[in-house]
Amino acid sequence: MKKIQTKNIIKIIAVSAMLVIAFMIYSSTQKVAQVVEIKDVKRFTGKVEAVDTGCFVDATCSVTISGKKVILVTGGRSMGPKEIGKLIGAEDIGDIEKKIGRDAEVYADKLSENEYSIYGNKDYYVKIK
Repeated sequence: MKKIQTKNIIKIIAVSAMLVIAFMIYSSTQKVAQVVEIKDVKRFTGKVEAVDTGCFVDATCSVTISGKKVILVTGGRSMGPKEIGKLIGAEDIGDIEKKIGRDAEVYADKLSENEYSIYGNKDYYVKIK
């Protein structure tokens, strides 16, 4: 009886070892999917509604164009890549207050439903007309 149990245990170990080896061979031959980040870049137009100059005190400066917030500059928090687009049609962020109500054109990275950023590409821009 003891011989039969020993043989069964050896068979179970051998089958288990073969399954492990087969799984290792199978998994090593599978191609690993590459994750490619594709930014959701958007162009849109609208009216300048507001400006937030919080970056002057270590926060975020942004302009709101037809309900969409576009981040222009960050103070303390990092937005990732160092490349940043341009503000066209205003001397600086503080000058945007005088341009509320004007038409604007945006080319930026979409961060969420109503938030965009000109960080990440030197070709991004906010153009106030």
